[in-house]
Amino acid sequence: DKNQLVLTVSTYAIKFFYLFAKHFVGTFPLYLRFLDRVSKEDQKYLYGIQVLSAYASTISIFIHTLKFKRYIGPMTAMVAYDIIIPGFGYLFFNMRHLVLDNLDVGMICGVGLVLNLAPKLFGKIRPWFVWQAMVAYMFYTGYPIENIPRIIDPHIYLGCCIVAAVCFFRP
Repeated sequence: DKNQLVLTVSTYAIKFFYLFAKHFVGTFPLYLRFLDRVSKEDQKYLYGIQVLSAYASTISIFIHTLKFKRYIGPMTAMVAYDIIIPGFGYLFFNMRHLVLDNLDVGMICGVGLVLNLAPKLFGKIRPWFVWQAMVAYMFYTGYPIENIPRIIDPHIYLGCCIVAAVCFFRP
């Protein structure tokens, strides 16, 4: 098929986007809210993410229906969905200060993202579930998570996350 490369690249982009969305569009704002770290100024970006997320889930079903009924082809469906990604990029670029000011929470979400890609332990247990239980424990017991960026160098952490994600990532 002449569009195989574009469809493959788009599939990887969407898979990465879904993983990023799960951890940074879904859990990151929830963690910030739980820790009471959301200011009035930051709230508009979080509302924007929620509105765009609602649009993304609604339009994906509509696009899938159009493709299933063969009103549009696979390339049109892929491009129609991929157009959402720059919107999230714009919002996260504008709220980068929120991520950088809450590097501890960002690191927790990053570990969750990488563990989401990891294979099951003992063929049964998903490492991400164990991680979430540990995060819940830390949050509810008041563990001083703001110390995490001081304990772990953010550059080394980012490098480890990238290497682990590349090792675990599968189409």
